[in-house]
Amino acid sequence: MISFKGSPNNRFAFNLIAKIDKSFSQAVRRGLQTSGIRLAGMTGRANDGLIKQKMNEPKHGRIYKIGIGRGRRVLKAIRLHQASRAGESPAVISGELRDSVYFKVEGSNQIRIGANTPYAKVLEMGGRVGRGGRAYIARRNYLIRPILQSRQNVITDLRNSINSNIKK
Repeated sequence: MISFKGSPNNRFAFNLIAKIDKSFSQAVRRGLQTSGIRLAGMTGRANDGLIKQKMNEPKHGRIYKIGIGRGRRVLKAIRLHQASRAGESPAVISGELRDSVYFKVEGSNQIRIGANTPYAKVLEMGGRVGRGGRAYIARRNYLIRPILQSRQNVITDLRNSINSNIKK
């Protein structure tokens, strides 16, 4: 079952919940840990999880000039940036969103995959932004698409982890 949940501290995540017998909880946690690394990668690495890899792929949106980088710092030179189209993973400007992608295994049957930036939810779900909500950003589905594409891998990770636990 997949549930959608946002929290008040600007976090947005998708919870994947698996209902399994408690005797397998340790093996399931290991399987979910493996799946989390496969999807979200490790903290501080730019290209090691499927979600981050999708963000680093070439984009096909409009090209425009930018002069602001990470932490809203002014760049030394204005550069060209190619944005993502609706439905593509967001284009990387500063890397802040990509670096905020995380996963956490909660309990014995749940993994939380999300991002810790104020704009993470708007990029995933789409919505109005800017002063007075004058601008609209179409949904990018940068979290749910890789999760859904990896369903079979998650099942395989769980199966392998449970099978290795049974053999011991």
